[in-house]
Amino acid sequence: APHTQKKMGGGELLKGGYELPPAHASLEDYVRQTVKEPPLDNSEEINKTIALLPKVKGVSYCAYEQSWRGSFKQKKGGEPLSRTYLAEEAGGFIEAWCRAVHARRIFRLGGDESAAPPTSGP
Repeated sequence: APHTQKKMGGGELLKGGYELPPAHASLEDYVRQTVKEPPLDNSEEINKTIALLPKVKGVSYCAYEQSWRGSFKQKKGGEPLSRTYLAEEAGGFIEAWCRAVHARRIFRLGGDESAAPPTSGP
């Protein structure tokens, strides 16, 4: 894509200083490493993960957060969540949120520099 350059974390820096997240697996690994406690209860584990999400000034992801919480309850029926499942969902949530607000400012992740970033949205 035009106006991009490779970043050390495996993502790409877009024009304007926004960083495209690296491959989905890297997001999952980041959540696995960061949310270290075993899941005790859905809301506690979800809150920990939401605390990792990027904050972009002037942009709200409240609706996405609520939708994401709802999908957890539907899919797991209130059962405790595994970190693997949480990480997979978090990766998808972060990606969807980024695309929705056309902002790519993601926390810098370590990871495989050869990993291809997700394709850009419209």
